[in-house]
Amino acid sequence: MQKDLPTDRSNGMLTKKQREFIRGEYEYEGEYASQKRYQQRKAIRERVRNSLYDFTELFEHLDENEREKIFSPPEDEREPLNQALINLVAFLYKETHVTTTLPNFEYYLKSGVRRATYQLAGSDMYDVDVDFEVRRTSPQDVEWDKIEDKIRFRKWDEFTEGELKWFLRYYAKSDEFDPEIAHEEFEKRFEQFVAETQEAGSQKAKASREKQRPRPDPIETLPEEDENAEDE
Repeated sequence: MQKDLPTDRSNGMLTKKQREFIRGEYEYEGEYASQKRYQQRKAIRERVRNSLYDFTELFEHLDENEREKIFSPPEDEREPLNQALINLVAFLYKETHVTTTLPNFEYYLKSGVRRATYQLAGSDMYDVDVDFEVRRTSPQDVEWDKIEDKIRFRKWDEFTEGELKWFLRYYAKSDEFDPEIAHEEFEKRFEQFVAETQEAGSQKAKASREKQRPRPDPIETLPEEDENAEDE
């Protein structure tokens, strides 16, 4: 579970009081509490929607240097910003996934990527294809006996991508998993893989050069004269 950021940050899309309200840390009391809660929820909806409208201004008019500064925070703010961007996509996907009045998330993703590509290129004279697919697999859909068999007999090459993901997910949650040891082992294996790949590439390049090297023309040999042959 990700850690919530402090509510006493500067106002953004929400005010400090609104952050506390939606977290359940602030309660309205008294005779008009119900009406105040309604007004606060309405104010949050309007503020969020108006903030979304501002993305048009940011995308079309914000100076490029200012954009870079937004996405180049100090080291201690990088992970909070990373999580915020993930939650931005998650929020958009979740809400447009269930809405019946607006297009779905795929439409916004493809349209947004195309628009950004055109802006980066300075032209819309491009054909931009964007692929998006969501595949969901529950633990009940996984054939665990096959995974167990492949682990027992070390059939690593037979793992499918999906099986490998589930194996790593559950292994990472086990008591035997040590992130530091796993990281060291991964680095060692990766260095070995890179070295083997480079060596294979060098051998392939050498073989290719040998194949392309021009071969000398064969020397024609004349038949030897028979010294005992009689002169005609």
